[in-house]
Amino acid sequence: MSERPFENASRFFRAVLLFVVFSAIIAVSNYFAALSGGDEESVYMMVSGILFGFLGIPLFMIILPLWLSKRWNLPRWWWPQKGNRSLSVAIMVLYFVVGNFVSAQQLMQQNFDVIRFIIHFISSMLFHVPYYPLFAILIFTSARA
Repeated sequence: MSERPFENASRFFRAVLLFVVFSAIIAVSNYFAALSGGDEESVYMMVSGILFGFLGIPLFMIILPLWLSKRWNLPRWWWPQKGNRSLSVAIMVLYFVVGNFVSAQQLMQQNFDVIRFIIHFISSMLFHVPYYPLFAILIFTSARA
């Protein structure tokens, strides 16, 4: 059963809109964190944590993307079944390098320790796990459609 191109474009637009709203929540959260002046007990820091930890990540990165992908009957994976695998690997490597450039640069400026790098790599990847539903399941698969 083939859907109309307009419906696919509309889904992709809604997926990107979800990402834009998520980005705005993170921007507002960072703004409140900056207002706190580094005071962990500040009301601003509490608001920042609530926006990020209870609204941004759970709702806009996990719950809504999984719900929309189920509603739109999108596959829950993004790795290509055939072809374009090298492009997928390139996107993942580029994302990791760009997303962790400053941390990797700091590691390289110090005496490079393989164990510290492995710990950094694992912690960085665990932090990025919530991105999977938003990007890989919702945005990438709706863009492919």
